[in-house]
Amino acid sequence: MDDALRQIVCKNCGSEAEVPSDSPPCVTPEGWYALMQANFGGQRVELRTQMYYFCSKTCLMLWIEKEVPEIPKAFRDAFK
Repeated sequence: MDDALRQIVCKNCGSEAEVPSDSPPCVTPEGWYALMQANFGGQRVELRTQMYYFCSKTCLMLWIEKEVPEIPKAFRDAFK
């Protein structure tokens, strides 16, 4: 078993945490959130994804409100 760790950083506030390096990208420490954003390659058939990590629900909500304001309020309210 690999005991190496990888660093994850909160996209909103910059807090840092460590997770096992052999764990899937969606694995986070307790209380953290992972969000995968998919970007389609336009005319080409290509899918690019980006992982974002948040150290708290507050940081996640602040980032959503700042970066993606067009998300419907009903969806945002589901996180409350």
